[in-house]
Amino acid sequence: MKQQPGFQHVAMVLDHLFGSLRLVENESDPELVGVDLASGTEEALDRFKGAGSRLVVLVPGSWSERNLSALEQHLVWCDGVFAMGKRPSEAPERLDSLGDADPASTLFVSADRVLRGHAVRRGYRAAPGPAVAALFIRDRDVRFLRLRGSRRRLGNLPNLVPYFFERTGEDAWCVLGAGTSATLTEAVALGLGFDLVPLDLATEDPMFIRLDGPDQRAAAAKLDCRLLASQPERILTGVGWDRSAESLEVRGAHGHLQLLAPHPSLLKPAPQPDDRLRAERLALGRWPIEKAKVTKLTYDHLKGKLLSLVCPVSDASFQADVDRYSGASPLDSSGPIVSRHISHPDNARVVNALLHELRSIGYCAYTHDFSHNGGILQNVIADLPGSGYFQIEPWFLEELREIFVRYPLPDPPDPWLKEVSEIVGGDWLERLESESRALDRPEPRRLRSRLEHIFELRESYPWWRKACLVGGLGSKIVIVGCHFDSTAGFSPGYDPFSDPAPGADDNASGIAATLAVARHMWAYSGNLPHTVRFCFFNAEEQGLVGSKAYAAKMKSAGAPIKAVVCADMMGYNSDANRIYEIHAGYTDAAVRDLSVPVAETIATWSQCLGQLAPAQIYKGTSVYGGTDRDLFDGAINRSDHAAFHQQGYPAVLVSEDYFANLPAEAVADPNPDYHTTADTVVDSAYSADITCALAFSVQELAGG
Repeated sequence: MKQQPGFQHVAMVLDHLFGSLRLVENESDPELVGVDLASGTEEALDRFKGAGSRLVVLVPGSWSERNLSALEQHLVWCDGVFAMGKRPSEAPERLDSLGDADPASTLFVSADRVLRGHAVRRGYRAAPGPAVAALFIRDRDVRFLRLRGSRRRLGNLPNLVPYFFERTGEDAWCVLGAGTSATLTEAVALGLGFDLVPLDLATEDPMFIRLDGPDQRAAAAKLDCRLLASQPERILTGVGWDRSAESLEVRGAHGHLQLLAPHPSLLKPAPQPDDRLRAERLALGRWPIEKAKVTKLTYDHLKGKLLSLVCPVSDASFQADVDRYSGASPLDSSGPIVSRHISHPDNARVVNALLHELRSIGYCAYTHDFSHNGGILQNVIADLPGSGYFQIEPWFLEELREIFVRYPLPDPPDPWLKEVSEIVGGDWLERLESESRALDRPEPRRLRSRLEHIFELRESYPWWRKACLVGGLGSKIVIVGCHFDSTAGFSPGYDPFSDPAPGADDNASGIAATLAVARHMWAYSGNLPHTVRFCFFNAEEQGLVGSKAYAAKMKSAGAPIKAVVCADMMGYNSDANRIYEIHAGYTDAAVRDLSVPVAETIATWSQCLGQLAPAQIYKGTSVYGGTDRDLFDGAINRSDHAAFHQQGYPAVLVSEDYFANLPAEAVADPNPDYHTTADTVVDSAYSADITCALAFSVQELAGG
């Protein structure tokens, strides 16, 4: 039965909550060869089309007619695709130019609250992302909810789009998300607790503010913000479209912000990487063995290399990287940077410098775009592809890749299916088509998707980029990450658009460590079973924005992530104790248990190297709990590793001696220049020794 139209027009911005583009970079104009929709987007598009709405997509930036036309062919649900320009206000202005778009009956959809704010000011309705927008079809009264109960019951609620999900007790869980009256009705029927949170979804985003210390309410009184909810360890507020993260910082108090966003796959379990036996069964069971000539790989040749204890970074090389990325020495031909803050023009210079540096090592480095604060920001990514557990004829996968890039549209299927058949064999392809018909998936688009999945051409690897190799059969992903943005928000009168924010410790130290590991690991190119992915996240200081966008993309893509290791503030050391921390704790004990072995691997290597005090491993499931590291972890939900914890992946954070120690240990040693213009010094010898342990740990994680 056709649904009644809820909106005459629905305009969606193609941002990270909508999906991502597959672009082949050319010298003049990038070529569009595909679109990967985010979790919940395809369902939302189907719903709006069924309701009779006219769907248009607004693409940030300036685009050629060729690419806009190609995008329109990929987005078969949509009635038009338009470039929206680069200024924040241009997106709603583009709606005005459609002519017959009545603001009262038009829904504007964007991840960016600044763009939504501009749209609302012009009279349009607005929603944060396709999944939340789709709720408006059935109920115009979409609310922000806090729901409490068992995980199983919370996971079965209808019309709920989660923003945040965590365990609060024995089989007690809490979900923050957008829902409808049907969500509330079912919650009552299931005996779940709930609160209506007075958040304006059109123009506000929810944000947790956490300050070190027990009295969050007293700290909140110093802030000019609405208190939506308060807990012992944090407060929840709504951030309006005209506010920035700097306006929510309390001078002189350590703490952190966490911006929440809708992620439909948040309640789903993370994909567990295949073990070797399952990978073997999959390879032998679904691949055209005779054509691909699959052979099993062994890595005995790595054993000697993995025992090498030559540190890959020196004090001087570590300091040189810190100096370049904190402004103490020139970064590029334009001289030193002033700040890495997202509002400062030097943020873009850092992106380009990282791309150049990684490519000069030999990596295929690229960017991951996300929308925030009225513009497009970028994470920087580089892969060292793993060889997997099996080897195939080198030409086999490359020829398939080339065909899929040459024929980005699966309809009509005749040209590309004929060429695929010549490679995989006609009989094998006919069997696959028969299986697809049996699964009621005969259309070319779904068959094409299944072929990409079988040959592991997944969006978690940028296989459409000609310069990027693809991880081999059974290859998992080990992520080494850091954030590269900075802030000096605690300095009086700080202006993020122009003032210095050197961030030598926070987090040029993490940048230097990640680059050092990248240089070291390049020597193992083609010799490891698992892919090592280096991620430099943007907008961490704004609430983990870049890492959250990326972790959600990986979850939506079904990425087989084996481990995540993030380095954040590992450069400050004012005493001779040389204590450092590894944070594996999380509110969900199951995710914590996946993370602890990663932490123990790092701790074992640092103990073997013998230059540092024994690592302090935090395994707690509570933010506060005294000094018992088995019970509490003050870094829960605090740095980029949290973005992966929340999606169910194993992850750890490596940092300096920041949090409280046991009474028998030396006192904690946090950086007093945190988030100020005085953050200019690191102990490079201390940081280099931590980096050595990280490098050898990544070798081990990727090598077995």
